[in-house]
Amino acid sequence: MSWRDNVCQTKTTRARVALQHNLFMANLVLQEHLVSVWGFCSKLTGARLQQLLPGQVLRLPEFLASQETKHDQSVVALSAFSDMVVGAVTTACHAALEHLETQLAQACPHTQGCSHLLEEQNWFPEHIQPIMLPCSESGLLQQDSHVQHSELQHTAGHGKHALAQQQLIMQHPDSAQEFKYTLRAARRTELRRLRSFVKMADYMMCDTLQQVLSASVMDILQAGIHEKQEAGAAAPASSVSEEAAVISNEGSDQPSLESDAAAASSPESTTDEAASQSARSCIFEVEVVLTITGTKITPSISHFLRALEALLADWMSVLSGLRRLWEADEVTSLIASPGQENPPHTPLAALVDAGDLQGLVAQLTQSWQAAFAQVEDFRQSYTPFEDMLRRNDSVNVPAMAAAYVESFSGQLLPASQAVTKSALTTGDAGQQNSTPAIAAIEPQHAGATISLKTFKGLMDDLRRQLKDIHNLSDKNDVGMFRVDAQQLKTALLPSPTALLAQLGQRLPRAAAQLYTAFIDQVHSATSMLKASISSVEEYVQQLAFLETLKANQSKVDEYYNQVQAAFELVLEYGMTVPAMDMAAYHTLTADMNALQQAAEGVEAHQEERTEAFGRELGNGAQSIIKQVAEMRTAAQAEMVLDENSEAEVVISYLSDLLQQAQTQQTEQERIVYHQSFLNFPKMVNDDLALAQEEIELRLLVWTSSTGWAEASQTWAETAFSQLDMLALEESIAAFAKRLLRMERGLPSNQVVKGLGESVKVMQGNLPTLQALRNPALRERHWTKLAAIMTTPLVTDPPLTLAQLLDLKVVSQQEAVVTLSVEASQEAALEDLLDHISSKWNSIDFSLIPFKDVKDAYILGSVEDVTAALEDSMVTMSTILASRRVQNITE
Repeated sequence: MSWRDNVCQTKTTRARVALQHNLFMANLVLQEHLVSVWGFCSKLTGARLQQLLPGQVLRLPEFLASQETKHDQSVVALSAFSDMVVGAVTTACHAALEHLETQLAQACPHTQGCSHLLEEQNWFPEHIQPIMLPCSESGLLQQDSHVQHSELQHTAGHGKHALAQQQLIMQHPDSAQEFKYTLRAARRTELRRLRSFVKMADYMMCDTLQQVLSASVMDILQAGIHEKQEAGAAAPASSVSEEAAVISNEGSDQPSLESDAAAASSPESTTDEAASQSARSCIFEVEVVLTITGTKITPSISHFLRALEALLADWMSVLSGLRRLWEADEVTSLIASPGQENPPHTPLAALVDAGDLQGLVAQLTQSWQAAFAQVEDFRQSYTPFEDMLRRNDSVNVPAMAAAYVESFSGQLLPASQAVTKSALTTGDAGQQNSTPAIAAIEPQHAGATISLKTFKGLMDDLRRQLKDIHNLSDKNDVGMFRVDAQQLKTALLPSPTALLAQLGQRLPRAAAQLYTAFIDQVHSATSMLKASISSVEEYVQQLAFLETLKANQSKVDEYYNQVQAAFELVLEYGMTVPAMDMAAYHTLTADMNALQQAAEGVEAHQEERTEAFGRELGNGAQSIIKQVAEMRTAAQAEMVLDENSEAEVVISYLSDLLQQAQTQQTEQERIVYHQSFLNFPKMVNDDLALAQEEIELRLLVWTSSTGWAEASQTWAETAFSQLDMLALEESIAAFAKRLLRMERGLPSNQVVKGLGESVKVMQGNLPTLQALRNPALRERHWTKLAAIMTTPLVTDPPLTLAQLLDLKVVSQQEAVVTLSVEASQEAALEDLLDHISSKWNSIDFSLIPFKDVKDAYILGSVEDVTAALEDSMVTMSTILASRRVQNITE
């Protein structure tokens, strides 16, 4: 049993020593400092790089500004954390090296004693045994004196045992060489162990920073989660913070990152507060604004994502800028072996960015995008207000008011037409809009007549719009975003407000215009019905007006009701009406009663006045019969029938008679119209039309005779070569047409006979004159003409028509016409000959090179020349076959 107990005890001792040597937390020297480092890390784990306070909703610029402030605090706190960790590790390394020196100083200077001590203290790993050298080999001590000196210098600053170790070696020179190797091996082992300790502390530091960064991202992600969590969900964070507070240095006055989360990390934090924080959904505030294209959320999701990207880059920059243990000179100077460099280490940014950070960032991005999509969906709830603005923009109140007034501008009463148009245009000059009113109002009214119902519906709609706008919530929580609609409400309000203001101005004015237009017609009608009657025309006009008034009674009543309804609508909606317009409106009923009384007065005296004016019309008809008989007798006066009478006197006489006949015709039409209107028999005198026709025919005879004489005189004095033959022919034809009418109406009139003879003579001379004006006549033709006539033709100076007729040219009419025809035929042959000549002037022969001979050419194709030659030969045959060719060839 004692042997087994001894073996167990030995194994237990070795295990305890091995744990104390390899497990830093079990090492009495490093335990205190490792706990300090762990406390610093635990305390920092509850800190955050962002600043999101419970219940706080920030706009993006405010959030970024708060993060700038948090950035400065984070830099200070993280730097303090780094310095504290470096200080704790430095202190731990000093303590471990001091403890090693103490152990070495207490060891036996003899080889066996030192070896026993080193083995008991387990300074070497199990697979490395200390090397024992004979004490006689003291020469090695001198050979390695520079190494010993270097090691002594390296350990000189580690504690008070350095001098004791040096004295110990000098006192025992025999075991110096053996102790030197043991010392170097122990120190190398300790330095390797301290480097592992530093590496572990550095990983603890990096892991803490990675947790802080991931937790900062996670907090932002959790802040946007909409579902409420149980209150106990926040308890673990609180317990970790409490434990970190116990382990951390209570006396530290350095700024800390966890100051913004004190409520959550404090031991006094309640479970309700943690639950409230986890249930918080809104963290950012956005605005819904109105643009030209519609509503818009600002800032957009792209702004938020860019801000998040910049924030993460800033956090990585802050963390990457911290001083690591491998970069601290006070640490590396303690654990570095002489002549050995520290191995390369993973950059801090790579260690911090490890783990699930990228996944968290991706989740955060997706969460924000999903939350913003909800905001966009919520923005669609403002679409009715966008449609409202579009409808309101299409409303043209001035055009609607003008169209409404115009729809009642029809003429009710003929006598008040001018007044109505004047009233409708007064007060709106220069203010009418050219936009069609139907196209300018809301779609539901398009294509319909604008009425008061239209305006009432529009005003009710505008009032509902104002109510809906005021009822809009200023702020709406949509997921992690709070939507601010105050700017949208401010932008929406002017549209219905302005339209209501326009209606408040235009509707009272339109009502006043309707009243003015209507009351002017009422006053005008009343005046006409009350006017004193002095003639049948006035009486008939009054009766006709009364009939029109009765026929339009329904329109008058409708207009009257419309005016009343317009003013009632204006007053119902509290619009301001000018005092003068309101006072005038109150007299509308009295004016309508006055019109009714005037109409009844006309009807009361209608029978009496109709009988009196009927007798007057009969007397007028008898007077016309008498005047017709006198005019027909006057038309048979002697000077009218005498062809030798002075034309001007006769024409003046007949013109007066014709005017009298026309006057009597107008009077008869007036009498017949009034008799028909008053239901009396029509008294029509048929002799009046016959008398007027006789007078017109006799006047036509004398005017035609005078006109023919003047035209003949003009033709006779005009040079024959300058005479317009077309006008001459038309004039002769016109006079011949009149002559036919006069011969049928007045067959025995001597003036007609004399005019007929003169016209017929001129008609007989016309073929000769036309032949002599043939443009084809040449000099040879005029020579032949002179040979035919007995009297030679003198062309210089030019002959007038009278001189030509005096030469008896008309007596040779047949010869002259034959000569003219001959000239025309010869001219046609000359035109054909000229055509052939001009054609050959434009024809060229084409040349082509002859083989390869320079400057030698031959004729090319002659098809065009041959075709032209054949055509010319045919034409020449036609010319030569004519019997007139001899004259043109001579």
